[in-house]
Amino acid sequence: MTTGSLKSAGAALLLAICACATQPGTADTGVSPLPATMTNEAVSLMTPTGTVAGTLLMPAARLPVPVALIIAGSGPTDRDGNTPALPGKNNSLRMLADGLAARGIASLRYDKRGIAGSRAAAGAEQDLRFTHYVDDATAWARQLRADSRFSTVTVVGHSEGSLIGMIAAREAQADGYVSIAGAGRKPAEIIVEQLSGQVPEEMLRQSQRVLDQLSRGETPDSVPPALFALFRPSVQPYMISWFQFSPVDEIAKLTIPVLILQGSTDIQITENDAELLAEAHPGSRQITIDGMNHVLKAAPADRAEQLKTYSDSTLPIVPRLLEEIGTFISAVPKHVVVHTTESFFGPDKVKHFFVSAFIESASFGALQAAGADRDLALAGALGATAAAGVGREIYDRRTKGEFSIRDLVWDAAGAAAALLILTRTQR
Repeated sequence: MTTGSLKSAGAALLLAICACATQPGTADTGVSPLPATMTNEAVSLMTPTGTVAGTLLMPAARLPVPVALIIAGSGPTDRDGNTPALPGKNNSLRMLADGLAARGIASLRYDKRGIAGSRAAAGAEQDLRFTHYVDDATAWARQLRADSRFSTVTVVGHSEGSLIGMIAAREAQADGYVSIAGAGRKPAEIIVEQLSGQVPEEMLRQSQRVLDQLSRGETPDSVPPALFALFRPSVQPYMISWFQFSPVDEIAKLTIPVLILQGSTDIQITENDAELLAEAHPGSRQITIDGMNHVLKAAPADRAEQLKTYSDSTLPIVPRLLEEIGTFISAVPKHVVVHTTESFFGPDKVKHFFVSAFIESASFGALQAAGADRDLALAGALGATAAAGVGREIYDRRTKGEFSIRDLVWDAAGAAAALLILTRTQR
C-alpha cells in the first residue's frame, strides 16, 4: 500500500464511519440458558429522600427479553395494585406482571415514595411533588435501558401512573408506552367529576373554587371542612405541581409506539378520556376492553358490585388486557435516537477527536513493535480506530438507544489528523 493510497483511505474513513450510522447493530448470536421458571428479583432505586423498592420479574425465556416498567395509580397504591384505603387486595398489577412473564416479557413494578416497601423514602408530605414521581419512573426506565438483559423497555402506566409514565417514557427515551385507564383531561377536571353526585352541591362549588386556585398555582384561601382530608394544606403543593400537566399535551410529545387501553365499565375514568388521548397522538392504537373496570377485572357497571372487585384477589384480570399488552410489547422495536441537533462543538466532541487520534497512534506503534511494516501498521491502525468508534456507537445504541452521527464525525476527524501526522513523520 502506498502513502498516497493511505491518504485516500484516511479521507474515505469519514464516509465509512458515518455510513455505519444507518446500519443496524450487529446481532447477538449467543444463546443464553433457558431458565426453568420465572424469578422474582428485589431491586431498589436510590432517591434524595431514601430507597424506593421494587420487584423485577424475569420470565422463563432466553435473554435478552422485552421489559415493562409498571407504574401504579394514585394514592397509597402499592406495586401490586393494592391500597390500605380498602379492605382486602385485588393484586391487579401483580397479575399483570405474572401474565406478561408467561408471555416471555419481564417487568419491574415498584412502591412509590412513602408507600409499602418505599415508606422510608416518603420525606415530609408538604415537600412531595408530582415531579418526584416522574423523576423516579424516569430513573427506573433508564436503569432498565442500561441492562443488557432487556431488548426493549416499554413504560406501562395505570390511572395516575399513565400521566407519570408518558412523561417518563419521553425523558428516558423508552421504546414504547402503554396507558391503562389513563385520564385524558387535567387532574382537576377528573376530581370534580368524581366528586359530582358524591357531595352536596354547595360543597361541590366550594371544591371547584379550591381546584381553580390550585390550578393557577395559588394556595386556597379556605377549604371546606368536610373535604379537608382531600385538600389539606400539606398536600396542596403536590396538587399544584400535578395540576400543571395536561395528559393530551404530554402524550402528543411521544415519538414512540403508543397503546391506549380503557375498560368499558370503569367508574373512575371514562372512554372519552381514552379518545382524547388517542386524538392527541394520531399514531396510537386505542382499544376499549368490554366489561373491564378500573382495577382491570371483569365487572358490571353497577357501583356497588364494582367495589367488591377492588378487594377480591381471587378474580383474575381480564385476559384480553394481557393479550393486547403482550402483543404490543413483543412487537415494539428498539427506539434509536440519532443525534442530529446536538452541538457540533464541546468537551465531549473534543474528547472523541483526541481519543480517536490516540487509538490510531497507539495501534500504529503496537503493530510496528510486533513487526508489521509501516504501510501495514498504518492500515491496521486505521481499521482499529474505525472499529473502536463504530463499536462505541453500537454499544450506545443497544444500551441507551442513542446513535450520534456527530460523535462519529469527530472520531473520523481525529483518525484523519493522526493519519496525516503519522504519514509525515514516520518514514
